[in-house]
Amino acid sequence: MPRSKTSSSLELLVELDRQASDPLHRQLERAIRTAVREGRLEAGTVLPSSRALASQLGVSRGIVVESYEQLVAEGYLVSRSGGATRVARATSEKPRPHPAAQPPTFRFDFRPGRPDVTEFPRGVWLRSMRQALAHAPSDRLTYGAGHGVPELRSALAAYLNRVRGTAADPADIVVSSGFAQGLGLVLRVLRAGGARRVAVEDPSDPEYRATIEAAGLRWVPVRVDDDGLDVDRLGGADADAVVVTAAHQYPTGAVLPPARRAALVEWADRRRATIIEDDYDAEFRYDREPIGAIQGLSPSRVVYAGSASKVLAPGLRLGWLILPERLVEPVAAAKVAADMGSASLDQLAFADFLSRGELDHHLRRMRPIYRRRRDALLAALARHLPDLRPTGASAGLHVLAWLPEAFRAIDTEVVEAAAEASIGLGALSTRRVGPGPDGLIFGYGAIDESSIDEGIRRLARAIGPARGRPTDTADRPIVAVYGTLRRGERNHALIASAELLGEGTIAGRLFGLPANSDREYGYPAFVPGADGKVAVELYRLPGATLLARLDELEAYDPADEPASEYIRRRVRLLDGPVDEAWAYTFAGALPAWAEPIRSGDWLDRPDR
Repeated sequence: MPRSKTSSSLELLVELDRQASDPLHRQLERAIRTAVREGRLEAGTVLPSSRALASQLGVSRGIVVESYEQLVAEGYLVSRSGGATRVARATSEKPRPHPAAQPPTFRFDFRPGRPDVTEFPRGVWLRSMRQALAHAPSDRLTYGAGHGVPELRSALAAYLNRVRGTAADPADIVVSSGFAQGLGLVLRVLRAGGARRVAVEDPSDPEYRATIEAAGLRWVPVRVDDDGLDVDRLGGADADAVVVTAAHQYPTGAVLPPARRAALVEWADRRRATIIEDDYDAEFRYDREPIGAIQGLSPSRVVYAGSASKVLAPGLRLGWLILPERLVEPVAAAKVAADMGSASLDQLAFADFLSRGELDHHLRRMRPIYRRRRDALLAALARHLPDLRPTGASAGLHVLAWLPEAFRAIDTEVVEAAAEASIGLGALSTRRVGPGPDGLIFGYGAIDESSIDEGIRRLARAIGPARGRPTDTADRPIVAVYGTLRRGERNHALIASAELLGEGTIAGRLFGLPANSDREYGYPAFVPGADGKVAVELYRLPGATLLARLDELEAYDPADEPASEYIRRRVRLLDGPVDEAWAYTFAGALPAWAEPIRSGDWLDRPDR
């Protein structure tokens, strides 16, 4: 049985002026009437019983009964004998509020920074929550000191020291509501201590710059190259702190090498500066060995910041800071001032989750899942967008793909065109301050592996005009494929390394030719002409060698065309992304019984 919206013990905010000339029952009527009209009392809401409301207001029950009866007569309330009094329907004059704006959704979501929350270990987390509820001391449910509950700080120190190579004591840790809040707390404390300028990687997450500005500090961009932050350029930044993603730079994916890590620590020591290490995506690695945190090299100079957002789910809003001793108490005090501390039960549940090794288990389970998605993305980019150059794919949940100089559109225009095709991705230029090449950021954490190839194929089609009209060259020939080499059919693996440019049509007809004496359909014959149209897929081959292999497959001998069953010839495209392409045309005599094949039917034949 569904529960009503309220119960008879509902309290109402009603102010009665006992010195006014209006009778109390009139004041009560007016207060309830106004609350209904303004929508503060919704239709169907159960009001307190006359006895309960009279007790709340300190008036006689008769005053409440008289008010209710008048409002029933006016249609504001409904009442049944022996039943509850409710707000009538369609009485509110307040317009229905517009639903809150929803973030955009995409059929193919390659936006970066998004883990697969459908894989969140709900059952295991529920067990940890139950443990927290069952065993939490009562003092854990009151206001804390801002550091976080001791159980989680101890569990984090043990885990991070073991897995990330940090040098953390539980006393060094402050728990925050995610990375963004932790960064803001540290920056405000640094500002209070005299800091004025903070260096940021360029490119980097724009939220860094916004958070630095909100803390009253100035940000200074420092270039990133193939080895991450260019530490040599820090000397000219005159910075009091630097925010760095050393393990997997966002968004380039670069890894800060040991020499630069040492140079960064030396810079911080020399300037008495603070390194804020965002350990972004460090937990997910595929083609390289794990790399320890910089904090383990210099605990007195490095603030280590991490969160559960990528490893579990952003909605948990759990983050942590390993702080130099001088910053622990000021940051904890700033945390109390911000929100009186993070939710204790969530912290206790995460402490249990960590202590029982459940995070280790979850990461071991998720790494192969994300690796397969990464591999599928790289394969799809190579197939459908080979002119893009991926980088930073050895770890994390995203890949950066550089746009070629010949591209006719900037990356933000590509992102807009993709969005119109319900494809979400990121633009590098929105993360960059200084000049540099454009690029696209593909996240693969939140997209199903089976959707990746189709998503990239549609992206290639959506941005086709921006890539320029492909032209056929001797070393990169373009072939129009209409039959057994089309995607999904037998022999299609032969052109797996080719780039799919899109679809088009050519003039002519298709006929079915026998595979044996029983006249079963074995392969199609394309006969050019003006009396029909044939749908084709257009592939750009990676070299002339593959074209020769196709010649062999189609029994075409360029040196002896009269003896060839098929002849490779140039055909004009009626529509599509190219003007001309090679096509294999049937050179023999068609049997009288050869049945025309309607364009597109060949993919549906059961014997393909």
